[in-house]
Amino acid sequence: MNVTKIVAAVAAAAALSLGLGACGSSALAGFNNPSTLSSHLRSAALASYPEDQFSVTCVQTSQVGQITCNVNESQNGVEIGATSYKVTVPSDGKSYVITQTG
Repeated sequence: MNVTKIVAAVAAAAALSLGLGACGSSALAGFNNPSTLSSHLRSAALASYPEDQFSVTCVQTSQVGQITCNVNESQNGVEIGATSYKVTVPSDGKSYVITQTG
C-alpha cells in the first residue's frame, strides 16, 4: 500500500483549502459538506498523482465539525493504498485540519 503517496496528496489538499470560501447559506457550507470535501480531496490527489485513480468517501460524524474520510488509491484497477482521516472543519467551512487515523 502506498500510504505515503495518499498522505502527501491529502496534505497538498489541506494547503489548498486555505483559499476556499464557504458557499451558499446551507448549514453544511464549504468543507462542512462531506460531498464538497470528498471532491476537493480527490481533485487534489489527482492533481498530485494523475497516473493514479482515487476514491474518496467522506461522512459526517455525530459530532459537529467532524468528518471521517476514507481514501483508496489504485493503478490500472488494482488497489495500491488505502487510509482513513479525521477532518475537523470550523463552522464557517472555509478550512480544515486533517489527521491520519489509519
